[in-house]
Amino acid sequence: MAIAVFLVVVASANDAPADGAIGELFEIDLPRLEGVAEPDSQNQEPEQPQLSGAAIRWDGPELSGSATTEPESLWRTSLGCDAAGLAGAGQRLRRDLVSRFPASSVAPRTWQRLGAGALALARHADAASAFEELARRFPAEDGRSCTPEERVAGSCPLAAEALWNATVLRLALGDRAGALADATLHQKLYARRRPRETSTLLLAVAAEHAWASEPRAAAGILDHLVHAEPDIRIRALVDRAAAREALGERRRALADLGLAEAAWEALGGTAEAVAADAAAEGRFRSAQLLARSFEELELPRFGGPRTAAAIVRWSRVRLAPWIRSALADLRQAEIAFGRVVEVGVPRWTIAALARVGQLRRHLHDLVRQVPRPPMDPQLERIYLELISSWGDTFADLAADAFRACLARAAATREHGHWSATCAAELDSLDPRRSLPELRPEPVASDDAGLAIAPLPLGPEPAPRPGARAVCGIGSRP
Repeated sequence: MAIAVFLVVVASANDAPADGAIGELFEIDLPRLEGVAEPDSQNQEPEQPQLSGAAIRWDGPELSGSATTEPESLWRTSLGCDAAGLAGAGQRLRRDLVSRFPASSVAPRTWQRLGAGALALARHADAASAFEELARRFPAEDGRSCTPEERVAGSCPLAAEALWNATVLRLALGDRAGALADATLHQKLYARRRPRETSTLLLAVAAEHAWASEPRAAAGILDHLVHAEPDIRIRALVDRAAAREALGERRRALADLGLAEAAWEALGGTAEAVAADAAAEGRFRSAQLLARSFEELELPRFGGPRTAAAIVRWSRVRLAPWIRSALADLRQAEIAFGRVVEVGVPRWTIAALARVGQLRRHLHDLVRQVPRPPMDPQLERIYLELISSWGDTFADLAADAFRACLARAAATREHGHWSATCAAELDSLDPRRSLPELRPEPVASDDAGLAIAPLPLGPEPAPRPGARAVCGIGSRP
């Protein structure tokens, strides 16, 4: 059996219009609760239930003779619905409240509660809309007048935090346009008071556009951050370089990477993890540009007369100079990847070692897979011996780099794409040598056994604090 609870909200004489009192009738069916008696007659004032535990605690307005205004009555009634487990009814009352009384004193709290309630019901788009309305209509709400109870209950209006949450929700929903609009509004309203929050949101939105293959839009967003705090500036410049590289603007990408490097060196190596990670990535991207140029090299092909003397002459005049030039280019790329190692960020160190190994492996494959001209078996044997002698050397050098990569991954417990690449590459070069390396024991190391010339590995980097990121609703940078 259910009890029909009728709430009659009567405005005070001061707030009532000339033609009489305002009345609103709400009917809410609640399960019968022990200890709550029904009134004996219509003239008896019903008791206000004060229940605890799993039951409902009613904090609503007085049913008659109250000075509570109608918006406040709606607000308190919506809280009563929440307490009764009728979240949907509470949300409907709050939507009615902000629709009819958009400028009332309880409107900010109502928008905040609407957003929190929508999140509880997994209606993320509705939650984002409610948080956006709070920030647009009441941008100065900072929660100073909130009680501890309101903060715990999620009813304290915090406009800046609400806009942060709205941006994160739009990103999670894949609504890049909405996220950009929210981040831009955050920049307009709160950039002076909360510059780091604004920068973090813009970085996140730019990254979303980059992942969606919209590099031009990402670069445009990052333009706003090139004069931000030093660590954010480095991150923005590196990300903009990546966007410009995707657009085919290699020269402008290199310019951005140069600016990022200058900003990193200006910090003197004392920056937080955000700057160190961005600086290491910037150096890695610069080294990648050199590596790609190296990978575009083509081995000269033998085209002379098919005699032993001609093959020897070709190896001395064409092949040996080409290999010396290729080794010089490889050396430059290795030096560039060595500068990544110097920053001391484990994941980028592992990536750099992996790329060095891949470059050496590339030279090995290039030499071993060059097409052979048709010739008699004796000349072919001489030709292959010349090629193989170079190829085996590069294979050994590549294996050294891949083993160093796996050892660093084990020492720092930083396993991922690049460490898996090193394991696979080493296994393909020599399965018998690679098996012990696939699951190395994580032991402390001074890198004495990790050195592979010419990379300067240096001492093991100290652990760095985790980078702050946009990682969830209500998170703050």
